[in-house]
Amino acid sequence: MADFLNPNNDPNIGSSRGDNQSTVDSTLNSLGVDVSTSATALLTTFVPAFILFTLWTLVFIICRRSQQRFYAPRSYLGNIHEHERSPELPSGWINWIGAFFNLSDTYVLQHSSLDGYFFLRFLRLMSVTCFVGCLVVWPILFPIHATGGAGNTQLDALSFSNVTDPNRYYAHVLVAWMFFSFIFYMVTREGMFYATLRQAYFLSPLYASRISSRTVLFMAVPKALLTGSKMTKVFGKSIRRIWITTDCKKLDELVQRRDKLALRLERLETDLIKSANLARSKAMKRQKNDEECAADDGVRPKTTGCDFDSVPWANKVKRPTHRLRYFIGKKVDSIEWLRSELEKVLPEVEKLQKKHRDGGAKPIPAVFIEFDSQAAAQTAYQMLSHHQPFQMTPRYIGITPQQIIWPALQYSWWSRIVRKFLAQAAITALIIFWSIPSAFVGMISNVAYLSNLLPFLSFINKLPQVIQGVISGLLPAVGLALLMSLVPVLLRFLARQTGLPTTVHVELFTQNAHFCFQVVQVFLVTTLTSAASAATSQIIKDPMSVKDLLAKNLPKASNFYISYFLLQGLVLSAGAVVQVVGFLIFKIFVAFFDTTPRKLYERWTSMNGLRWATVFPVFTNMVVIAHISLNDALRPLLSALPRTLEQAERLGDGDDDDNNKDMGEQDDSASSCQDDATSEKSPISPASGSNEIPSPISTSSKLKRATQTTITLAEITRAGTSTEIPAFPHRKPSALQTILRKFSYFIHSIVQPHIYIDYSTLRKRIRQGTPIEYSDEVADNAYYPPSVWSPTPLLWVPRDAGGISRREVELTSRVTPMTDEEAHLDERNKVKWDEVKSQPPIWQEKVFY
Repeated sequence: MADFLNPNNDPNIGSSRGDNQSTVDSTLNSLGVDVSTSATALLTTFVPAFILFTLWTLVFIICRRSQQRFYAPRSYLGNIHEHERSPELPSGWINWIGAFFNLSDTYVLQHSSLDGYFFLRFLRLMSVTCFVGCLVVWPILFPIHATGGAGNTQLDALSFSNVTDPNRYYAHVLVAWMFFSFIFYMVTREGMFYATLRQAYFLSPLYASRISSRTVLFMAVPKALLTGSKMTKVFGKSIRRIWITTDCKKLDELVQRRDKLALRLERLETDLIKSANLARSKAMKRQKNDEECAADDGVRPKTTGCDFDSVPWANKVKRPTHRLRYFIGKKVDSIEWLRSELEKVLPEVEKLQKKHRDGGAKPIPAVFIEFDSQAAAQTAYQMLSHHQPFQMTPRYIGITPQQIIWPALQYSWWSRIVRKFLAQAAITALIIFWSIPSAFVGMISNVAYLSNLLPFLSFINKLPQVIQGVISGLLPAVGLALLMSLVPVLLRFLARQTGLPTTVHVELFTQNAHFCFQVVQVFLVTTLTSAASAATSQIIKDPMSVKDLLAKNLPKASNFYISYFLLQGLVLSAGAVVQVVGFLIFKIFVAFFDTTPRKLYERWTSMNGLRWATVFPVFTNMVVIAHISLNDALRPLLSALPRTLEQAERLGDGDDDDNNKDMGEQDDSASSCQDDATSEKSPISPASGSNEIPSPISTSSKLKRATQTTITLAEITRAGTSTEIPAFPHRKPSALQTILRKFSYFIHSIVQPHIYIDYSTLRKRIRQGTPIEYSDEVADNAYYPPSVWSPTPLLWVPRDAGGISRREVELTSRVTPMTDEEAHLDERNKVKWDEVKSQPPIWQEKVFY
């Protein structure tokens, strides 16, 4: 009986494929099943991504020679100010590449925007840190991971999970110390550079002469202070102009109706002129010798007194009509009706505009004050203006009229607080519920593991390896990119509901929320679900081991990010350069939808701007993922991609000028996540050693205290003097000497930032020019709402050879201004205008506020 009860005599014991220490990987490997498809997924992601990258690059190289308006607008358009123009690159197939790479970042700073310059510098910093990571990580961690002894295959053999000996984790701690110390130093150095350059930029004579540098916006102003005399008592005689914002709801509606009627009249007048010109052309083909309708030059008719109503072809021209009410209203001539409506609206608009300018309208709690100097404006901006909390606050300085969201100025301080909390709650809920589709994407990346556990997914194992690689590699990366493309639109809408007064601050709010969204969804949720899907069976059997199982499988999730980085670095970078969708939309609208001279002009001269809240968080999150993956030797394989992204963005950068913000301090989350990852993998002494890395938060606070200095007048005077060494005759240096000199300068600029990024040095990078002067009319109307000073739009129609346009101009000008200059109809009855001159009748000189 004792022998029968002895478990050692049970033949079933030990017959299973493993023991209590077995995992799904080891069991499947014992059956000859290779559960890792990391190499296949990498290959199936790289091949189509590289093909698309090559295709987009070829399209760009071919099209840039003939489509200069779209691919070189800053050097082609004639309406761009001289200091905003880009140098024209050579028109050859490849000779432009050298000229492009020789273009310095300082040129971008002087001819584009401060934001564009800092963005390029951020991409360069990302490239440098990834390159240094390769130099540090590869020689140490590649051999340790490859000989870890866990039996992983393909790319999993090079991951953190292939290490079984806990003593080897000391190497990861050493690498973490070295790499993160370098990151902290670079972040500190870039913070010093950012603060100094920003100070030099704002103190430059060109910027200091702008009206925005001397104007402060005060919000939540009490009713008792909403007068010019009271504001003068508060801030003294340094005030130059005061704009008390008024409730413009009714005026906005009237101006919107006026513009809508005017533009509709312009469109119908253009359609009438084109119809008449077409009828005239057909009549002239049938009757070539009809001198009554002939033209001497194809544009101007011989006589001006021709009775067009009496000519035969005029009777075939149908004037546009419409009903005053849908289906049942009276049918009227659309052009005559629009003229009569404009005749009623225009006096009402002018009367109400005068009332707002004279201060007779209802004020709202927001005041713009222009001071006579930049120093006085800064003093008013920093002083305590009211003894009660939340009164005359928040304050903003340096904002331009184009950036102001005028409806947001009417909110009270408590309404703005409530709106902000509601928006933050909505963003939190959005992050939580967005985890569902993000988790699904993460599970797809490890579908090879799930297909061996879930019977209904077993068909995936029967598919070819290439198809399996596409499912686990390319499909999740594309799905995640498409899923995250919807986020900035929703976040920007919520940011506008908070009552922020400018588009700059809306972008900044959206940028911060989008970065949190990227970290949670793209990194945390996707990583955890990908790792959990690879360890589902073990978690079900032993839920208490979830910590160790996730720590073992988390490094395998990096295979998904390799595909994601490849997609971002190859396809999206090339797509950002070629802009296929934007190019097609531009061509389609110009060919089929832009039928008036105004629409053609606006389409031709307008450029797409960058939305920093959309661009910055994506790249910042990529940096965070790369830095967190310090202990994983796979991630530095992608170090070349940031350089590709940098040059792609550099080629298309410079169309927008929004908020100025350095993203360096967002590496804080990288440090905390690095500590968590190390602690999960090894809760013994190596992890405690890694936790002793200095906190970047304390470094950032010290940096802020160190950079909060004031540039004295003596320092500015010294900075203005030349410190360059006189030039002496010398031989031209060789190529090797030039490379060594640049490398020496690069090393010295890193190890001696106090010399190479001081105020006097960086001040030389700022564009110098004549201080901006404003006319009295421009300065007086600068910070009024657009509806208060908006003039009646000048209608612009094309000139025809038959003289219909001149007759319509004469009739319409009795009500509202209209012209047919600088535009005409060609032989095909298409609207043409002088694209080279780019200064049509509706052209307005750009004002740099």
